[in-house]
Amino acid sequence: MTDCLVLVVLALVVGTLAEPNSNLKARVNLSAFKFVSEHSQHVINSEVPKIVLPNITRSFRAGYGTGKVSVHGLNITEFESPKFNFLPTNDGVSWSSEQGAIKLTGKWAAEYRLLAPMWTSGWVNILTSDIRLNVSGKVVALNHRPQIILGDCAADVGFFHIEIGGGIVPWFVNLFRKVTSHAIKTAIRYKACEMSRSLLLAEINDQLLSLPLHLRVWNDFHIDYAVDRNPIFTR
Repeated sequence: MTDCLVLVVLALVVGTLAEPNSNLKARVNLSAFKFVSEHSQHVINSEVPKIVLPNITRSFRAGYGTGKVSVHGLNITEFESPKFNFLPTNDGVSWSSEQGAIKLTGKWAAEYRLLAPMWTSGWVNILTSDIRLNVSGKVVALNHRPQIILGDCAADVGFFHIEIGGGIVPWFVNLFRKVTSHAIKTAIRYKACEMSRSLLLAEINDQLLSLPLHLRVWNDFHIDYAVDRNPIFTR
C-alpha cells in the first residue's frame, strides 16, 4: 500500500472515531488526493475509449412536415483525457475535470413525412472538448471500511461540433441537425456522470474494501482499525 493511501485511510479512521468537539484531529496532505487523481486518470485512459454511446432516437418538426431521426453506433475514435482534481469537502470528497477531448463517429437514419414519406441515412462525426465534470461524494462506513457514495453530478462540454453527411439531398440533414446535436450532448453529459459512478467510484471503493484492517504505519508501529460509523469531517 502506498504512503498516500495510508494517509487517506488514517484520516478517515480518525474522523470516524473522534467524537464531536473532540481534540483528536487528522490532516490529509494534498499529495494523497494527487495520488487518487493520478490513479483515476489511469482508469479513465484505459476504459473510456471502450465506451459506446446508446442509440438515440428523436422526433422533429420541420416546416409542414414531421419526422424521426435515429443515431446509432456512436464509437469513440480518439480520446484525450481531461484533468481530474480531487479535494476534501465537509462530507467527504469532490472531484472535477477540465480540458480533454473526444471524437466520435456513428451513423444516422431519418424519416420525413410531408406529402409523401422520405427515408435516407448517412454518417455523423462529432468533436467535443473541455469536458467539465463536477461530482460530490459522501464518505460512509461499510464492512468496517470507508466507502464513497455518489452525491450530485453535473457535466457539460465547453466545445461541441457535429458534422452530418450522406443522405439523398444535402439540405435534408438541416431539418434535424439541432435536435440531433442536443440529444448527443445530453447523452455525453449523462455518460460522463455514469462513468464517474461505474468506473471511478467502483475502482476507488474496491481499493478501499481490499485494505487490511491491520496497517503498518512506520517501522514497528501498527494500527488496528474498524470504521463503525460515518466519518465526521472538518476543514
